[in-house]
Amino acid sequence: MLIHRRTPSLILPEDPSPEELLQFWTLSARDRAEVLRCRGEANRRRFAVQLCTLRAYGRFLPEATSAPVAMTNYLARQLDLPLVLFGEVPGRLATETEQLQRIRDYLGWSIFDDQAQQRLVHWLTQRATDDLPPIDLVSRAEDMLRSWQIVLPARATLEELVVSITAGVQDDVYTRIAEGLPLELQRAIDDLLEVPSGARRSALFHLKEYPPEASHAVILRYIERYHFLRDLGVSVIDLRSLSPPMVRYFADIAKRYDVYELRRFAPTKRYALTACFLVEIHKTILDHIVALHDQLLTKKMREAQNAFETRFRTLRRQYRRGLTKLIATGETLLDPDRPRETTLAALLQELDEPTLREAVTICAERQIPGRPWRDRCPTGALSWAEAIPASVFYLTVPERAGE
Repeated sequence: MLIHRRTPSLILPEDPSPEELLQFWTLSARDRAEVLRCRGEANRRRFAVQLCTLRAYGRFLPEATSAPVAMTNYLARQLDLPLVLFGEVPGRLATETEQLQRIRDYLGWSIFDDQAQQRLVHWLTQRATDDLPPIDLVSRAEDMLRSWQIVLPARATLEELVVSITAGVQDDVYTRIAEGLPLELQRAIDDLLEVPSGARRSALFHLKEYPPEASHAVILRYIERYHFLRDLGVSVIDLRSLSPPMVRYFADIAKRYDVYELRRFAPTKRYALTACFLVEIHKTILDHIVALHDQLLTKKMREAQNAFETRFRTLRRQYRRGLTKLIATGETLLDPDRPRETTLAALLQELDEPTLREAVTICAERQIPGRPWRDRCPTGALSWAEAIPASVFYLTVPERAGE
């Protein structure tokens, strides 16, 4: 079982910072003297790169891999060598092998041989019971090899060693977890790993799903899943003997397998991995519910704000038109050239009575306390948050959700 996707053993940064160059890629006078023993400018640059790589990372750059130009030129300036435009790879394999041996002898490092492997296996055997995930144990093994001044092997080699050594320890952990599960819970776990008749997915698959966009229905569905796990008996699973990173590690293993593969595992391993997954997903679903609720409120607040601002702009335009109409009406009434004998009916017909009454109503509402257009801030605008109806934030959930 792989711990994670395998990546190259060593990847140097293409654009190192000045601090990184100063810390890891600066040569001492003794280093420069050793480098200058090489023949040829290209060989000297390559020797300097491999020297700093081993000292900084505990392993050499692979033979067919060139170093980043920034690092190569930083070393070339210290050696008064010509700069390069592109990365360099060794010209002859024999020369590269001879240089790596010289660097190991110069720095006092040794290769990862059988003796070093036996020493590492003994150390890993002692640490395998420390309740650490294998990925952490691999990192600690690399640190230990560097402290022993042993050139690190490929990361895949270390992973295989760690997995083989921790397998026996994990089997004991699986047995301990499975023995602590009630028989009812074990049967419930077996049911989770079955695909119901007429369904395409198992219940375990649905628990692994990442939540979609927040909505009332989605939140209700995740609340139901949370209570389903509670009723299943997740709270009685006792994992106090395991560290939280180890529980998450076992849960991640269970998450990577489908129900058909999990059913092929030994019962103790199947129950233990699924139990760890259920404990973790129970907490994760609660986090999802909180996040979904926050997303839904944010969405509704945004919709309410947009609706308010649209309504506010509409009313403001109506108010301005009404005010303009009232001003025009006042100017008409006060026009000195208008005949004194003009009747009210004629005046209303001239001013468009329906439009005038609408203008009066709009402007009157602007001044009535308790109406949406009353003064609430220095600009006279209504706070959009005050216009959001309480029903926007009301979410109907099952009665049990409030327990």
